[in-house]
Amino acid sequence: ILSGLVGSEMCIRDSHKRVVVRPPALFVQYGLVAPNELWVAHKAVYGLRVSPKAWSDHRDETLAETSFTVQGASGGTVADAAPVTLHLVQSYADPAVWTIVDDEGETYGHMLSYVDDFLIASTPEVISALQAKIASIWKISLQDTISQDSPGTLRYLSIDVTVDASGKTSLGQACYCNELLEKWNMDQCKGVNSINLDKEPMEDYEVQELSLIHI
Repeated sequence: ILSGLVGSEMCIRDSHKRVVVRPPALFVQYGLVAPNELWVAHKAVYGLRVSPKAWSDHRDETLAETSFTVQGASGGTVADAAPVTLHLVQSYADPAVWTIVDDEGETYGHMLSYVDDFLIASTPEVISALQAKIASIWKISLQDTISQDSPGTLRYLSIDVTVDASGKTSLGQACYCNELLEKWNMDQCKGVNSINLDKEPMEDYEVQELSLIHI
C-alpha cells in the first residue's frame, strides 16, 4: 500500500469556460494594478469557486488516459515474466475509486483519489510502475510503502492505515484525535471511561384522569 500527494499546480482545463477574476483590492490600493484591471485564470486559484471541480475534471481525465507497463505483474520472477500494459478504470458507483486492469480486464489492484491525495493497493511491481507514471505527470511526494513484508503505518486523509507482520490491515484515527486534543490544549487531560452528569430532581407532575373513547 502506498500513499502520495500531488504537489503540482492544479490546472484549469481548456474545456472549461474562461475564468476572469478581479485582482485583490490590496493590489489596487498599493498601485500594483489598475482599478479596472481583470485577470484570466490559467491555474486553479485558491478560493476560486470553480477550482475544485476544474481540478477534479482535469485529474480524472488524465488518469483515465493513463497507461503504464509493468514487468512481473503476474507473479513469478520479474526476469521471466512478460511485460503487461495496465490502465485505470474509474468506478461508476464512487468516482474516487479506480481499478488497475490489463487489456483483458483482469484486476491488478486499486487506487483511491481525493483532490490531490491518492492511495494505491497492489503488488510492489504495480505500485512502483504506477507511482513512476504519476510522477512523470505531476510533482508528487510519497510516504513509505507498507505491506506484510514491510509492516508499518501510513496516513491517508487523516486515517491511519496499518499493516502488521501477519498481513492484517486496520484503520484508525489516533493521530488525528491527538492532534485535535493538542490544538485545543486538552492533550494533558485525564481520560475517563464515562461522563458523569448531575441529575436534576424530578418535578412533581399532576396526573389527570384520562378516559378512553371508542370510535
